[in-house]
Amino acid sequence: MVAMLYWFLWIYLATLTSAYPGGAPDGSCGHMTPAHGSPASNLDQSPFYLNVSATSYLPGEKIIVTVLSSGANFKGMFLQARGEDSPNNAIGWWEKPNGTSFKQMECAGNKNSALTHSDGMSKAAPSRFVWIAPCNSTTDYRFYATIVQEYATFYVKIPSDTVVRGNGEKVCKPPGSGGTGVSLPPLSMTLFVAIVHAVALLR
Repeated sequence: MVAMLYWFLWIYLATLTSAYPGGAPDGSCGHMTPAHGSPASNLDQSPFYLNVSATSYLPGEKIIVTVLSSGANFKGMFLQARGEDSPNNAIGWWEKPNGTSFKQMECAGNKNSALTHSDGMSKAAPSRFVWIAPCNSTTDYRFYATIVQEYATFYVKIPSDTVVRGNGEKVCKPPGSGGTGVSLPPLSMTLFVAIVHAVALLR
């Protein structure tokens, strides 16, 4: 009987460690807290921290965000940028990460506004990601990462330094806004219209 209890306990723990191996669920976009049934670990004891490539930005500029550690690996990650004027929402656009360990995620209808893990394998730091500032942005930002080291050891909303809105403006094209359709150049369009008109007259 005792052996059977240990067996069921082992199966239960194995199930827990594989929870959400494909990434953070949509419902965690706001609080960024894993539903692992245990309290978050103390941020002061976290071996993980964030580094940003710049202290200021202009709309459309890219910021490299790097997950660093004092030697520990991790299994799960949830990464967002949040503005001072919208501290509960993921803002901006993340480029598609290299490799297959991480993926883009939509939060609150904002496409590619977060990054998360795509498998439950161990991952090494440093891990670098590229964020693009919104074109209409006027606020300062901080980046936040929830890092799962092990199932019962995770750190929620590890903050980065603040990245402030710089002075000035910059021509900015929203990521993903470029169309894929092919349009005719003006001269080609003119010739096309002329040919159609000529064919119509010959009928």
